[in-house]
Amino acid sequence: MATTKANFVGYKPYMLPAIIMDLVKQLDNSCTYDMKIVKHAERKTVSQNAYFHKLIDILRLEMNCSFTRMKNEMVASYGAILSDELVMLTVAPDVIREWERPHVKYVSSETVTDKYGVKIEGHWYRLYKNVQDMTTYEMAKLITGTVQECENLGLDVMTPDEKAYLEELLKGNKDA
Repeated sequence: MATTKANFVGYKPYMLPAIIMDLVKQLDNSCTYDMKIVKHAERKTVSQNAYFHKLIDILRLEMNCSFTRMKNEMVASYGAILSDELVMLTVAPDVIREWERPHVKYVSSETVTDKYGVKIEGHWYRLYKNVQDMTTYEMAKLITGTVQECENLGLDVMTPDEKAYLEELLKGNKDA
């Protein structure tokens, strides 16, 4: 089944009727289509991404752990939740912390029986957004929390100007 995908980003509501009518003219009348319109959110900036990864490197050296583990811990502590629903995986918490993705936070464990009657240890996790999918606001929250972790360890990682800029981002709209 072929998928037609149209990506219109950053349009004002008054522009949508003309755009939609133009799109409708291109569609196959024998098919059924789904449409989704979501509020536009600014994506994180390249400088936010670079700064976050610099902080992760500083923290991991101080904490003597892997870059991936430290990044997962910060995303699971200060990142944006992907879904309110938990997922069960059979991967142990110590193992999954070393994975690049998914970013998860361990919630609890329980023994479950699979469809073949075998008992397995399942672990419930909360999923977090990948850093690349965060908005400017979500990224500012993640950086603020990560900076706080650095400061708790006595590491001075931000100038007063950088702190003021980050606070300004956090004052803005949560959807920005």
